[in-house]
Amino acid sequence: MPSYTLHYFKLRGRAEVCRMLFAAAGVSFNDRRIDYSEWNNYRSKMPCNMMPMLEIDNRYEIPQSMAICRYLAREFGFHGRNNIDMARVDYIMDCFYEIMEDYMRMYQDSNGRMMFDRISDMRSMYHQKFENMGGVMSSSRMNQGMFSGMQSSMSSMSSMSSGMDSSMSSGFGNYSFNEDSMCERRQRFRNTCQRILPFMEKTLEMRQSGNRFFMGDYLTVCDMMCFCILENPLREELSLLNSYPKLRALRDRVASHSKISNYIRQRTMTDF
Repeated sequence: MPSYTLHYFKLRGRAEVCRMLFAAAGVSFNDRRIDYSEWNNYRSKMPCNMMPMLEIDNRYEIPQSMAICRYLAREFGFHGRNNIDMARVDYIMDCFYEIMEDYMRMYQDSNGRMMFDRISDMRSMYHQKFENMGGVMSSSRMNQGMFSGMQSSMSSMSSMSSGMDSSMSSGFGNYSFNEDSMCERRQRFRNTCQRILPFMEKTLEMRQSGNRFFMGDYLTVCDMMCFCILENPLREELSLLNSYPKLRALRDRVASHSKISNYIRQRTMTDF
């Protein structure tokens, strides 16, 4: 068995599906979690200056989260069992990846940097602005300045960022905020969910009436993506899957898998 080291931040983020694959396969690995304060010194060691990165036998390096997921899924038997199923797994993964990308954009500053140490503040702000809207933002209400109060929130958060501890500021510096852009990102995320989730529900129903897994009777990486990618959005909007009961039940089945449930109980639950 090869030796594996997975490099990523002290987050679930883009690496959580990879960790879940290791857990489901019962394969041990070195979970190398990088503190923000280490990143400037660590960046140049990473392919493309980015993480996650999977290191195999201290010899091979695989960057890009989706490439890592697909590699591990094939190695551990969690990909499709024929070419059609492989294609199905891939497009389902890509659909959930779209949701993840647009969700993560909501927590980036104007320069594209993740505001890791301000996630709770941002969640509170988004909740305050959207809680009575059912998650949908109309362009007319945007134009009426429904986010006029955001500027003061941003100013407050900018002041807070100046008080970050040295380890955070040295790794990420001060954030640049653009309230209009953040409103647009929130709406983009909602639009992506409204476009993809109905399709995922129908795709799930194509095999065994949606009562098992995306591929029917066997668990694959795309089922794990359904669990991991929607984990944070569901923390913020409990009703997100109310119209998609098959997807909700699928997530419960993934979480009840013996090895995965054990992993979920023992993992470190991070804010992102």
